[in-house]
Amino acid sequence: MGEVRKRKASAEGEQAKSPENVVVQKNGMGFFSVVFVAAILAGSGCQVLKKDQAVEFDAVRGLAAQLKADNVKTLATIATMQEGVEAKDTIIKRLQEEVTATHEKNALLKEELKLLNELIETTESSLKANIEANYQDQFEELKAQAKKYGKVEKDLLKAGNSVEELEEKLSDLQETVRKSSDDNDARSKSITDLQSELDLAKTETASKLIQLHELVSISGVDVEKIDGQAAEIVKVQHTLAVLESKLNEESLKIVELAENDVTSDISALESSIQAQKTAVENLIGALANAAKAEDVAKISALTKEIQQAIVNVEESKVSKNAVGPLRNEFETAITQLQKTVNDIAESAKSSDAKFTTELAALSSVLESLKNAPESKTEP
Repeated sequence: MGEVRKRKASAEGEQAKSPENVVVQKNGMGFFSVVFVAAILAGSGCQVLKKDQAVEFDAVRGLAAQLKADNVKTLATIATMQEGVEAKDTIIKRLQEEVTATHEKNALLKEELKLLNELIETTESSLKANIEANYQDQFEELKAQAKKYGKVEKDLLKAGNSVEELEEKLSDLQETVRKSSDDNDARSKSITDLQSELDLAKTETASKLIQLHELVSISGVDVEKIDGQAAEIVKVQHTLAVLESKLNEESLKIVELAENDVTSDISALESSIQAQKTAVENLIGALANAAKAEDVAKISALTKEIQQAIVNVEESKVSKNAVGPLRNEFETAITQLQKTVNDIAESAKSSDAKFTTELAALSSVLESLKNAPESKTEP
């Protein structure tokens, strides 16, 4: 074993001195070759070196040449691998650059996203503020509209109440017209009865006046004054006849007015009421000289007193003392008759004053109703 080690050491010394090993070392593969040769020598055994040392060295040289050729290929492979490594480094560097660029882009993207988020928050706040402001404005407007609608509703209710009041007043007016018509019918009947009595009295008075004239002429009484008083009686009879015709005419007008439908429409109602007002005003003028039933009775009583005075003159003994008191009584009766006619006219005017006042109030209500729709449409 000691010999093998010595030979091995000497062989290693020879290989260290050989040119191939130097070349391999120059090429950077000396250590690999020495180890490889040592392994071969260790495996081949010392007996081979003893028998044919020259063949062994030739084989070693061939193996070294083969190793050199393999070393060249290995160097080429290593060069190729180095190129691959360089290419890999280039790719890695490019990838790093791209990653760096990507990071920069990501940073820019993050910054843009941050700005976008800030813009979104600002826009959202602005939208919320605008929406809230618009909501408040619209809410206030809705409240104002609600107040207007409430006012309009109140006005409509008020107008409805006014229409109801107007209908009530119209009903009262129609009732008043009906009562006036009934009163006028009663007056017409009373005046007709009075006219009949006056016609009869006129006939009787004509003959009695002749007799009275004869008696007075005999007694020396003032004939002209008696004739004037007789003319006054005829004048009163004529006035009553005219009153009868006027009352009949106005009674027909009142009946027509009572039959009119004045509640269908406000405009038609106003024109109808105005027509009724004019007609009633004319009626008031006509009724100014009309007589009521109780006043007609007074006139009839006075007429009978006059007739009785004439009878008394006719039946009395003709003398100045008898005719004088009768004449005074006759004059007093005529004066009282004229006064009664005037009182009747004043009474008719005062009794119709209330009716005129109601018509004026009704006209004012119609004017307010006419102006009510205009005031509602102004808001």
